[in-house]
Amino acid sequence: MHRFPTRTSIYRLRVCVVSYVLGHGLLVVSLLAVILLMSTGQEREWVFLALGGMGAGALLCFCQWALGTRIKCPICRMPVMGKTSCSRHRKATRTLGSYRLPVVNGVLFSRWFRCPYCNEPSELKLREKFRG
Repeated sequence: MHRFPTRTSIYRLRVCVVSYVLGHGLLVVSLLAVILLMSTGQEREWVFLALGGMGAGALLCFCQWALGTRIKCPICRMPVMGKTSCSRHRKATRTLGSYRLPVVNGVLFSRWFRCPYCNEPSELKLREKFRG
């Protein structure tokens, strides 16, 4: 498996994955809460709290976008969590129509992932330095 050159890139990838999960989860939960609260006619304070949750989710999604463009695959140097107009590998897996979710799943649960662009596995460890 391929490894990352610096600790910073591993740290950025982990922060990006956590902000992806929290941001999208917070957006969905807050949107459902706003719809439920508006349909039942609850107090305005709860609606404003849910709207604040949507704002926090949007801020986390923006952080994920900003970090996602800087995290590159150690082999092909393509942004793993960013959107590009480049074609992906023909055997790249998708989960719920997204190429990012298998990367998120791999980083969170198995500490390695497959790049959607080159389909090579990358481990979340540092590259060993060559001493000749």
